[in-house]
Amino acid sequence: MASGRPLLGSIVFLRCSERFLFGLKSDFYSRIAVYRDSARTGFATISDAEMDNFRMVVNIKGQEYIPLTITNPQFLKGSRVRVLDGPFKGAVGVVRRIKGDRRLVVSVSGICAVATSFIRPELLEPVSGEEDCGEEA
Repeated sequence: MASGRPLLGSIVFLRCSERFLFGLKSDFYSRIAVYRDSARTGFATISDAEMDNFRMVVNIKGQEYIPLTITNPQFLKGSRVRVLDGPFKGAVGVVRRIKGDRRLVVSVSGICAVATSFIRPELLEPVSGEEDCGEEA
């Protein structure tokens, strides 16, 4: 939630079995769509590490976020970084210049992304592939 309204309108994350998801989908007919994996062979699965990283960033009170469309890859390219201090300490994402400021962009693979408020460069450290939180960038 951001300012009393959903940050990412019409997106709901569920932790459930595939059986439950099929039942939910049949109960609501065509009123819901379920994200598929990149090969479109099954439902999209989000790792706990990736979801924890996303939750950590969007649950900080008093911060403003810019929802980004995942179809605009310019926001998802760049060196991966970890925030060393401040309200976003521990978050992993990429830094992009948006609306004139450097912002941390955190995404849920292939589904959604948000950009945080300004991030000071001295609060960032590069992240190698082995230290990644499971996201695709």
